Amino acid sequence: MGALNWIEYTLGRLLYNVRGRDSALFTNGPACKDIAPTIRLLAPECGATGSQMLKYDTGLGGDVFPELEWTAPEGVKGFVLVVQNPDILLPFVATHGLFYARPGPVTSIKAADVQYKNEQGSQHELIRPFLLHGPYCYFFQIVALSEPLDPRTLGKRPSLSAISKAINGKASDRASWIGT
Repeated sequence: MGALNWIEYTLGRLLYNVRGRDSALFTNGPACKDIAPTIRLLAPECGATGSQMLKYDTGLGGDVFPELEWTAPEGVKGFVLVVQNPDILLPFVATHGLFYARPGPVTSIKAADVQYKNEQGSQHELIRPFLLHGPYCYFFQIVALSEPLDPRTLGKRPSLSAISKAINGKASDRASWIGT
């Protein structure tokens, strides 16, 4: 075992119980916390919420965005999609993807729809868990908006807090799909 693997193994084992900061997820924040989730969000290629993600969709494979489908309540003018992991070995929730200003009639997203790629050429940066830290849970959270977001007011790379402020009072519904 190399030195880096040994360090990762040790940290993963020592910090095994450092996980589960679900209360800090985007949909539990001020803009969404009082909205009951009634949207049905699915990842057809993976299965029901709580299913294991395909290796191709993770940092162990192609790091490609999984296909998601959802129901759209009447009157929806747009969506925000946030991908987060509350189980990392850091004292905060990691945001792996933020997609905003999705038009209202859209009810799915596929890898081909995701235009963004990071510096490593990945679509959404799902990092693999530390050795012996156990599986990570990735929360794919969708928020329906009663008014569309204007991307010009958010800047080129808006922060999660800027999106949260922009949707405050506009969030009308939400849902989550959890993949491991």
